[in-house]
Formats: sequence, C-alpha cells, structure tokens
Amino acid sequence: VSGRRIGGPTLPPPFSLPTTMDPATLVTARASLTVDLHPSSLADPAAGVRAALAARLLAWCPDLGGVLLAYEEPRLDPAPARVRAATGFVRATATSRVTLFRPRPGALLPATVAATGADYVGLLVLGAFNAAVGAARARRFAPPAEAGGAWVARDDPAHTLVEGADVLFRVLRVRS
Repeated sequence: VSGRRIGGPTLPPPFSLPTTMDPATLVTARASLTVDLHPSSLADPAAGVRAALAARLLAWCPDLGGVLLAYEEPRLDPAPARVRAATGFVRATATSRVTLFRPRPGALLPATVAATGADYVGLLVLGAFNAAVGAARARRFAPPAEAGGAWVARDDPAHTLVEGADVLFRVLRVRS
C-alpha cells in the first residue's frame, strides 16, 4: 500500500494516509443464525434470542464469517426447535438484520497506531479490533531503538509511525 499526501511525498508501503476503506469490509444483510436458548428464556423467546445475539456482539461468528457489530429486528423462525441433549438448551433458528466486520486479505483498512515495538506496529481498526504489522512487512521503516519509539521511513525520515498516528493498511491474513 502506498499513499500520497496532497502536495507531499509518498508514504512507503505497507502504510499510507487514511482516506478510504474497502466497502466490502462492513456488510449489512439479513442473516439466519442458530441460537441456543436457555430454558428460562422460553417464557419470552424473543428476549432469549436478543440475549443470545447480544452475547455474540464484537465476537467472531464462524457461521456469519465475520464479527457481529450490530443486529436489529431479531425474529425466532417458526421451524421446530430442538432440545440439546445434556444441556437442556433449546437450539432454534433466528433471522435478523446484521452488520458484520469482514476483513478479507487484500482489503484496505484505516487504523490508528496503538503501540510500537522493536518487531511490530500494533494497530487499532475501527476503534475496536487489533491488528499487527510485523517488522518483516514494514521493511521500509527502521524499527525504534526501544518499545514505544517511532518507526522512521528509511527513505524519508519525515515519515514516522508513532502511537496515535492514522494509517491505511492492506490486510494480508485474518485469524479468527
């Protein structure tokens, strides 16, 4: 990733100035989800569905392929539910409009530098998700002499990565 300041020099990859985000990274859609309802929630299944979805907020949901950021209008599907053996929980299907964070390899994401170390730059994406760029991927920057110091661009010392700096980076891989 490279970027340009208006009237200024290019910032070396894998960082650039934040200007945009890959639009496929945030997805809003209607989704069908499997929920496990506690037996005590069967008196008010709608509240049970909301509680089950609330427990998934800001967590990776393999069945959705992303991190659940928000949900609205959850509805219990009329299909028969099943009691799970040994737990007593009732497994049901719910439908809801959801917003997901789905970073994919190759996507551009804005972030704020949260930490710097001798072998990495720690990033905070959307104010909630951690990402890291290892020293091997930031070869155009010289690492700091001590943790918390600035990474300085080798070809232009005016470009530094310090805590609080805003950057745009390319996702190389995602771990759930």
